[in-house]
Amino acid sequence: MDPTPPLSRSRYQRQLLVPSLGGLSGQTNLLSSRVLIIGLGGLGCPAALYLSGAGIGTLGLMDGDTVELSNLHRQIGHCEASALNHRSKVSSLLDRCRELNSEIEYISHEMHATAGSGSAVVNGVDPALKPDTDINTTSTSKPSSPSPSPSQPQPHTMLLYNTFASDPRQQFRTITLRGRRKDCPACGDDQVLTAKGITRITADTIEQGRLDYVAFCGGVEQEVRVLKDENRIDAKMFLDLMRQETTTREEEEEEENEENEKVLVIDVREKHEVELGAKIHKSVNLPISQILRLDGEKLFEQFEREVIERRGKKKNNKKNKKSHDENDIQKNITTEKISQDHVDNDTNNPPGPALYFVCHRGNDSQIAADKFLHHIQRTRQQNPSSPNPNPDQPNLNQVNWSWIGDVKGGFTAMEKLEFNNDI
Repeated sequence: MDPTPPLSRSRYQRQLLVPSLGGLSGQTNLLSSRVLIIGLGGLGCPAALYLSGAGIGTLGLMDGDTVELSNLHRQIGHCEASALNHRSKVSSLLDRCRELNSEIEYISHEMHATAGSGSAVVNGVDPALKPDTDINTTSTSKPSSPSPSPSQPQPHTMLLYNTFASDPRQQFRTITLRGRRKDCPACGDDQVLTAKGITRITADTIEQGRLDYVAFCGGVEQEVRVLKDENRIDAKMFLDLMRQETTTREEEEEEENEENEKVLVIDVREKHEVELGAKIHKSVNLPISQILRLDGEKLFEQFEREVIERRGKKKNNKKNKKSHDENDIQKNITTEKISQDHVDNDTNNPPGPALYFVCHRGNDSQIAADKFLHHIQRTRQQNPSSPNPNPDQPNLNQVNWSWIGDVKGGFTAMEKLEFNNDI
């Protein structure tokens, strides 16, 4: 009787029973393979653990970040000790993989992938795995086609499962993937690429700087640029303005100050983000998700009406108070004169408050502010400045905003300036 092959009695004996592995030859191929993982985060960690356990011959780990406590809920290859000791993600995950399988070879690359370093590291390995979508770790890997191969059957489909769906019928969705594009810079046809003037992605084009592959892969966070510079304010200037506004409020009586409020802030973060993050005192929360929906216009109208009603109420209270206090002094003024003064005060609409939109990073706030500016323009065209025919219905034109815009960098920029947790 021939003896049992050593490999079938090894640690890999259970996975050898899986037909799709290809038996002993399939496991032998795994043991001779070389794989590089770029980005050791929420997807890179389990990928590294599964590949090391499966017996990949050489496993390379590449990342330039350190472990933080906020990583641990999803990056299962790291632990509290690594976070508290500020260990690199590479060394932290390397120890965990070696505990799982010490028989394979590991190569460490404690660096961020760039066009230069990424190409040099990728050469000599099988197609790299680049799972992480984090801005700091998504970078260069060997150019390979993300599109389906022409030899594969069409169309390709993907099954999506949404565990949060309230309707069970919406938990599963099947989407059809687009087929291979002939003008794809990674896998397209040479003739089509040449005719359209598209540069094919190769290691040479990246290393020679003819293509910014990091940006091409979405590895660089692109700041949303919606508003003009005159509709944006620096985070430091905004904080100084808010401190000044807070001091003014403390010095003035509450009733009079609310009437003369010069600054209004709309926080467009979602409700759970507001609860967990820093806050602007007396800001109004209008989540960006609601603004982007069909009822976003209604939110703006309701917000403006509330501002109008509050300012109008305080204005009338002050007028009544002033009229009562100065009644004896103004006895010689005619009724006609008093009536004329009242009309002038209503028609001469003084500059209203400045409106600032804020969010986490200064992207959603630009979108929201831009939509509000369009809302103002559309409203003013529909309701041009004129006497209000219905005194019981506030006229949206009554709010003469002195400035509308957003805060650059949002709360991220403000927190870097070490401001208090509640302005």
